[in-house]
Amino acid sequence: MTQPIPYTEVRIKSPFWDPIIAVTRKESLGVIYEKLKGYGTWDAMKLTWKPGDPVKADMILWDSDMGKYIEAASYALYHERDEELEARVEEAIDMIVNMQQADGYIGFYHTAIEPGQRWSSLAHNLELYGAGHLLEAAIARHVATGCPANDRFLGAMLRYVRLIQQVFGDGEDQLRDYPGHQEIELALMRLYDLTEDRSLVDLTQYFIEERGRTDPPRQGHAWDMAAIKRGDNPDTFFPYYWPGPRCYWHMQAHLPLGEQQEIVGHSVQAMYWLAAVTDLAVATGERSYIDVTDRLWKNMVEKKMYVTGGIGSVHLYEGFGPEYDLPNETSYAETCAAIGVIFLAQRKLKVHCDGAVADIMERCLYNAMLAGLSFDGKTFNYDNPLATVDCSHQRQGWFKVFCCPSNICRLLNKLGGYLYGCDRVGESVRLTVHMYVSGEVRVGQALWHVDTEWPWHGRTRFTVTGSEPAPTVLRLRVPSWAGSHQIRINGDPVPSEFDHGYISLPSRKYSPSDTVELDLPMTATRITSHPLVHQNRDCIALQRGPFIYALESIDQESRATDLRLVRIDRTASLETCSMNVRGRPIIGVTTRGTVVDVQGGSQLYTNNQSRAHPDGHPVTLRFIPYFAWGNRGPSDMRVWIPQCP
Repeated sequence: MTQPIPYTEVRIKSPFWDPIIAVTRKESLGVIYEKLKGYGTWDAMKLTWKPGDPVKADMILWDSDMGKYIEAASYALYHERDEELEARVEEAIDMIVNMQQADGYIGFYHTAIEPGQRWSSLAHNLELYGAGHLLEAAIARHVATGCPANDRFLGAMLRYVRLIQQVFGDGEDQLRDYPGHQEIELALMRLYDLTEDRSLVDLTQYFIEERGRTDPPRQGHAWDMAAIKRGDNPDTFFPYYWPGPRCYWHMQAHLPLGEQQEIVGHSVQAMYWLAAVTDLAVATGERSYIDVTDRLWKNMVEKKMYVTGGIGSVHLYEGFGPEYDLPNETSYAETCAAIGVIFLAQRKLKVHCDGAVADIMERCLYNAMLAGLSFDGKTFNYDNPLATVDCSHQRQGWFKVFCCPSNICRLLNKLGGYLYGCDRVGESVRLTVHMYVSGEVRVGQALWHVDTEWPWHGRTRFTVTGSEPAPTVLRLRVPSWAGSHQIRINGDPVPSEFDHGYISLPSRKYSPSDTVELDLPMTATRITSHPLVHQNRDCIALQRGPFIYALESIDQESRATDLRLVRIDRTASLETCSMNVRGRPIIGVTTRGTVVDVQGGSQLYTNNQSRAHPDGHPVTLRFIPYFAWGNRGPSDMRVWIPQCP
């Protein structure tokens, strides 16, 4: 089992990542605070709401919004002290702790607005989702502040967890139900990692195993029974955001875990759920959990994932559509869903170091997730289309469901925790490198220094300092896009074993004079889709290194050109070029193409068979990394480009 090295043992010092992470600390967290404050979420935690005050449909989510903010800020404060941010976090914690009821319950909505309706509609009310995010925030704060013995936030959440343990289960006096939006399962397993309390594993297993089951002694689906109990008809009841009555597949609750063959429903929920299932597999050793997670991961990656790593093609329910149906202009690809894929991939790499899994984690990080954040850190993408028309999509400063901005911040401020793994091989320590980022990682008494030109170039150098580093096996990932690699120790090529996308160097006791160098070629390449993805038929996308590339109208020879009329030359060379987007250097890709000449004006239909001139007029096309689009004012963008006939 390869355990991730925690972010507390990693220091990132990267020309690429440092400005991005810094902007989340200096700008994004401030934006999130001001929006939560202005919308009413922040002060609502003081329980000042009273009957007659307005009720907003999203109030049930406010606990989770506060939790994600505290968690992200806690990671940021671990790395960089900030008195103003510290004061805001302490204020938020005070409000949440003071909100706790006598029995341990913490939750704004069912304390202030509907105090008599706790646990009455778990499928829709998401109170356990909020509990999970508050618990994750308390754990993050506890670790970031050095695990103090007297931690009032974690102490309050432990009381809440004990209440949840009392309420839910298959005992005679317990409620046989489970959360609609999966999240608390992740939090409980994080708490287990911190405390080693096996009762937390038991509760997680209960929630996961109970989901979707209807067999005796159950009297039907748990959410049908809950609807009847509160006086609703399960044949007709559904809230405004629900795709229809009894669409339990929307929340992966249509079948028990072991019977599910296809990834369906809300994409964020699915990723949080499977990440927790993988945590549970690690804790229990239950192989069937690994089997179902592998099965659903394979279905997702091979048939339901965008080339950017985005998932969720259906706007209506923010989730997975049919296999091979991946529309570009209307793709949902929620930023939180990409983050969920990264969560799941990190956990899968605990079980088995598979380079294909790390490839997906990398693709999501550099494309589907990173596109969610503007260069100035002040605006965000909730959804991430792969094509736009008439400047139909721009990043926003606020969403009523404000999950993505804080989710971006919490991931980026603990990014170090996704880069490395560690275990033992005989007498040797094995350091596994999943992704290459300049900085330092501590492994026992050894401090490994990583100096890399990623993500723009593939050269990386490792050196080590520290007192008597133990014999070490370096295991380094070779991405599938690289094609080849060169590895040297002190300038000399060395033999290495290649297994599932990783090369392992022979065990060696490294000294400060030793240098390990890995060189992975980064060249621009063309990508095509499976023929059943009809939206991309006869189209090409470009990739270079970890980046997927896109055309943005602002970079083309005629900015007025409709990108839908652009065609790419299938044989022309792909050249790199240096670019600057709002002060940030990037590497673009140029190649030849054409713009279709349309005859006959704006008439929709015509019998003129030569209406579109087949040759068009030649142009040079300039592509930028997908994550960088939309930072220079309104413009259109397109990832998949039809080939010239």
